[in-house]
Amino acid sequence: MLRGIVNKVSAGYGDVSIFNGLSAEISLGARIAIVGPNGAGKTTLLSILAGEREPSSGGIDWIGRTPSISYYKQEAETVDAVDWTQAGLLQNRSHWHVPKDAQYAHASGGERVKMRLTATLAENREVLLLDEPTNHLDAESVERLIETLKNVRKQYCLSPMTGISSTVSRTPFSKSKTEN
Repeated sequence: MLRGIVNKVSAGYGDVSIFNGLSAEISLGARIAIVGPNGAGKTTLLSILAGEREPSSGGIDWIGRTPSISYYKQEAETVDAVDWTQAGLLQNRSHWHVPKDAQYAHASGGERVKMRLTATLAENREVLLLDEPTNHLDAESVERLIETLKNVRKQYCLSPMTGISSTVSRTPFSKSKTEN
């Protein structure tokens, strides 16, 4: 059963084309890894799927209503207005071994990633977009993320997660096609 269609999407920056005519079907419950070299447009595509950026042409056609979407961005300076006193967030934060009193502004790169992952996963939206969520994570935390994603009961799209995308991705885009 289809949840959405990526319909001849093209994107670029100014006169520079990033990708052209990307088309794919997104199945209900799909778990998708978006893999490609640096500069191929993985982050741009996730931004378009999240509704944060308009494509140069084409579009995303959701079947039925547009799903609620959580988007973990590859680069983010802060965690906006997160109430860390909520019991669920504190519990999930401890799952990642982040101290209760850790402040985002003073946290290490790995702690910041864990805090952002905690906040993103707690949003409990229908579609979860993760852009390179393993950056700055140690091996134990990467394994914890894999286990967490295996238990997530929603659709998600991942941009490369070093060495694990094939482990997590169970249902890829069907009938994907690019023209460049």
